[in-house]
Amino acid sequence: MKVVCTYVSDAEQIFSFKVLDFFESKGYSNEAKYVRVIRNWRRATNERSLTDDQRSKFNQELLSYILDELMLWHSNPQLQDFSVLEPVMLRPLYLIVYTIIVGVLLV
Repeated sequence: MKVVCTYVSDAEQIFSFKVLDFFESKGYSNEAKYVRVIRNWRRATNERSLTDDQRSKFNQELLSYILDELMLWHSNPQLQDFSVLEPVMLRPLYLIVYTIIVGVLLV
């Protein structure tokens, strides 16, 4: 019995242009931005026809997206003073770190 890995085909369907178009047409701007950033990052890593500037731009978009989601002070200069951060604002970061630690321990 041969097991076929379908992770790539599943990812291609999840992050397809049709999904992006659906999110944009329904007004799901955050979801559309996420799909667009992941699609562009994949293009930057796999497509040979892109220029270095395009690759750099797409990689920078992904980095900025991750930093904006995880570090609230990344895009907001008012929050760059750590003394104003409230514990509630750090909960998503705690949850991600906890998930990674538990995932590593269970493997």
